[in-house]
Amino acid sequence: MTSTRHYYKLLNLARLYCAVLIVRIHMGFNGDTAIVPCLTRQGVPFFFLISGFFFAKTIKKSKDVRNRTKRYVMSLLPIYAVWSIIFTPVIMNEYRQLYAGNWIMLILVLIRRYFFAGLAQYWYILILAEGAVFLAYIIKHDKWTVGLVLSLLGILLATIYNYQAIYDQNGIIYRLFYTVFSWNNNVVMAGFPLMYTGALIERYESCLKKKYTFWRILFIYLISIAAAFISFHYYKTLVGILPFGAIQGILLFLVCISQNRFEEEIPESICNYTRNLSSVMYLTHTLFLILLGYGLNLWDTGFRLIATIILSMIVLWIVRKTNVGVIKKLFMVK
Repeated sequence: MTSTRHYYKLLNLARLYCAVLIVRIHMGFNGDTAIVPCLTRQGVPFFFLISGFFFAKTIKKSKDVRNRTKRYVMSLLPIYAVWSIIFTPVIMNEYRQLYAGNWIMLILVLIRRYFFAGLAQYWYILILAEGAVFLAYIIKHDKWTVGLVLSLLGILLATIYNYQAIYDQNGIIYRLFYTVFSWNNNVVMAGFPLMYTGALIERYESCLKKKYTFWRILFIYLISIAAAFISFHYYKTLVGILPFGAIQGILLFLVCISQNRFEEEIPESICNYTRNLSSVMYLTHTLFLILLGYGLNLWDTGFRLIATIILSMIVLWIVRKTNVGVIKKLFMVK
């Protein structure tokens, strides 16, 4: 292993793949074939795994965990705040119609979105900052059992939540988490269990590489996709929640860090580009989809997906050309 950036080239390629999958999720599944929902749900878990994995590496190397965690969190929150402000006009018209004349309810809903649920896809950034605090404590004090308990609790709550979302929307867990957090986009049920798993993979990385080869993990990964595809025909909702999305994300992650012969063949420039494009696409795609779908009334699925990718490439080109530090941080471009 000559360098971290060199060794994890496949992770950077997979970032772009998963970013495209997330764009596809936000386009909806109406009229889609089974393979679309069976593939796309791995995107978000994969990004949480990456975040937990590299955050764990950073914390292990740090002499001042508390200060390093604080810098990490404070680097994320301004990005979340700026993108939330940019996106606010998009949702305000919808909220004004939903809560016409009820300003108290409108304010409470906005508070929930900004401080608990997160706004649009930017909830990921907010939950990432919150999850990092828990993960730093566990790594610093070697409390991996505590992390396991918290993760299992989160998975249990997520399972009950999704069950009630299907069968009993008056259930107390569903009503509580939907009212406060909105869906399961919160640190307990979505962020921390996956970040913790990424940190565990980092902790046992050398053992995993010796035991599991690239082709073996890739085969299991493909089996997981086939299993989701088969399940779709019997119980369609299952592919959209646990366990398939998380399992596929974990297996894809293991594929990317396993021993393989492809790392040397991948140019560094391509890896850097795909990493940066995935960030730009993730941060901007909802705005592009709204523009293409509502503004220009272009509803064709394939066209909107391709147009979103092209627009993201243009934005990345502009960001790199301007080469302004603040703008690069806003788009998470390195």
